[in-house]
Amino acid sequence: MSKQAGRMSQGANDFLAPYAPTIGTATDVGTGRAYNNGAATVTFTASGPNAADSFTVYAVEDTSKTATGSSSPLTVTGLASGTNYTFKVYGTNTAGGKGSDSSASNQITATTVPQAPSISSVSDVGTNRPFNNGAVTVNFSAGATGGKSITSYSASGYCSVHATTHSASGGSSPLTITGWGSGVSTTITVTATNDNGTSTASTASTSVTVTTVPNTPSAPSASTVANQAQDSVSWSAPDNGGKAITNYYWTSSDGKSGNTGSTSVTVNQEAGTAQTYNVRADNANGVSGTSASSGSVTTFSFTPFGFTPFGAFGAFGAFGAFGAFGAFGAFGAFGAFGAFGAFGAFGAFGAFGAFGAFGAFGAFGAFGAFGAYAFSAVSLAATTQVLVPGAPGSSKTAGELQVGDTLLALDIPNPANSDWINWEVDSSSISLSSENMVETQIVSLTTVPESEFIYVDGDLFSTTHYILVQKGAVTKFISAAEIDTSYKIFSPETGSFVDITLVETISMDLNKISINCEPYDNFFTTKMLVFDRPDPLQ
Repeated sequence: MSKQAGRMSQGANDFLAPYAPTIGTATDVGTGRAYNNGAATVTFTASGPNAADSFTVYAVEDTSKTATGSSSPLTVTGLASGTNYTFKVYGTNTAGGKGSDSSASNQITATTVPQAPSISSVSDVGTNRPFNNGAVTVNFSAGATGGKSITSYSASGYCSVHATTHSASGGSSPLTITGWGSGVSTTITVTATNDNGTSTASTASTSVTVTTVPNTPSAPSASTVANQAQDSVSWSAPDNGGKAITNYYWTSSDGKSGNTGSTSVTVNQEAGTAQTYNVRADNANGVSGTSASSGSVTTFSFTPFGFTPFGAFGAFGAFGAFGAFGAFGAFGAFGAFGAFGAFGAFGAFGAFGAFGAFGAFGAFGAFGAFGAYAFSAVSLAATTQVLVPGAPGSSKTAGELQVGDTLLALDIPNPANSDWINWEVDSSSISLSSENMVETQIVSLTTVPESEFIYVDGDLFSTTHYILVQKGAVTKFISAAEIDTSYKIFSPETGSFVDITLVETISMDLNKISINCEPYDNFFTTKMLVFDRPDPLQ
């Protein structure tokens, strides 16, 4: 008997194995797939008379990436993000084992969500930030795209003061997150998003403490000082916003003001006068809102019992019962100049003054009923720093400025009729640099309270303040209310136009200052070039 008896030949075994399937289409499956865990679905059709019990699809470029199942399609997972793959399929059965491989599929690029970004730094942005509306800037590096372009990044962190997560989104680094509670310490993470979804979060940043201006103090208490022509004013220290309070600025309703490092002050006042008091707090980030007014206090008059009851000169004075000059004085019953004075019943200049019933210039002034122009306040916050001559970067807050002070400006070609508001030029036709910097002098200042400002990279402006910007082929002045991060601003530090990082509308009770300079109609804050005076609207 043959030694091969009872054994099936290899040829017969091959005859029973499944035929090679017909490959179909390979399709990338990127949506929601984690980075470096891409997937592809592969379709195929069984062929030949020998049925397969199962089919296996594998990646030609990495045969460890496989998927097995009883029918088409099959999905292969674990694919590296951004990598190209083709696929083959074969069938198996119990009778013949593994069948032949199909031909290769079309090529796909495996895509996933992006790789997590890497944070390089986080920093507090405290300057002029309102109390409990702090800001943090996050710098980061992008990870791999996951095979599809990254469309946005999001930075976030938890705020224990507000018991919520604050976040900000944008197309690139850095991102600035606003709305933080003053004094809170937090860490930040960043994610990246593409058309497939959002990455895992980055490793958390180092801790950052968020600071702002101080909280608005509560109304002070005011009382008169016994036997002195003085008022005593005191208040409670407010929350410092995360940075030490360096100064309190107080004002009285009769125009007096001053600074102190303590929470009380004694004010010399005129005996018998009544006034109220307000106070604000300052720290390195700026100034708080102004407190509500104290109760009215009447300054103590000198005691009537400290001297001889009617004075040193007798019951009615040294000069007799009604004075040295007779019962009504030396000049007659109503005075030397007649019953109503030397100049007639209403004065030398007529019933309502020398210039007519309402003054020399007519009922409402020299320029007509309401004046030649109506003015729209073009103003910046009292806390915004403006550049002054001196060492590079020398500055004063707008609230410190006085008429006659010199500011730094830029020599720009004048438009027709000095119409700066409608001035617009082709960016390629104008060359601006630090060499164009000149000096200009303040000729007038106007101060009024305001409750809404536009925050542009640390400077606060009224909504109608005009700022020099550049966008593509156009350079012009636009109002703060129109500005966004698509514009560039002219930086005195670089002498060129730079990107804007953050624009935000902020509610905050501060004075706004309108500044008029000559001979140039602009001046520099520490961050940008701005228009200098009210806009005359016809």
